[in-house]
Amino acid sequence: MEISLNSFISALIGGSLAVLASYLSHKWNRDKEKENEVKLIANLVRSIHDEIDTLWNQYNNKIGSQIELLEPNQPFNFYWAISQDYFTIYTRNAHLISKIDDGTLRRQIVSTYSRSRGLIDSYQLNNNLVHKYEQAYLLFQQTNNPIHKHQADSKLQILTSYADSLKQTHFEVKESVELLLSTINKKIKN
Repeated sequence: MEISLNSFISALIGGSLAVLASYLSHKWNRDKEKENEVKLIANLVRSIHDEIDTLWNQYNNKIGSQIELLEPNQPFNFYWAISQDYFTIYTRNAHLISKIDDGTLRRQIVSTYSRSRGLIDSYQLNNNLVHKYEQAYLLFQQTNNPIHKHQADSKLQILTSYADSLKQTHFEVKESVELLLSTINKKIKN
């Protein structure tokens, strides 16, 4: 009886240690996964900062500074060749955005990217309006027909009217970008 009691106690201790070891291993793995996820999200936020900062600076150097100098009631009679998705980090990691704990930061990221895409769409529309105006004006120059002059003037008026909207969208995105970059910079410092 004593042998079986010793065996039972040994088995109980051994089994308990195995359960404890399994629990501790699982907890360690879970903690490690959480730690890795926290690092992944922190790196994602830094990468989003770098992407937005880089793209915004490039945009301002190429066209943003020109739209800011545009006087009221003037057309933005420039092409800006933009045709691709420049938001690589955001697009490839969109599934991770929801894992950002800070709800304000998460909304700012989504809002900034959405507004930026809207700005790109606005420039594409402006390019289309510039093209239509140039075609109408060229037709007038070739024919000297007053009907074509009227069409060219009409296209120029639409282009001029749209410039105000384009400029407003630019400033909305600028405000959104500055707020996002400031929020991320504060978060990185903490």
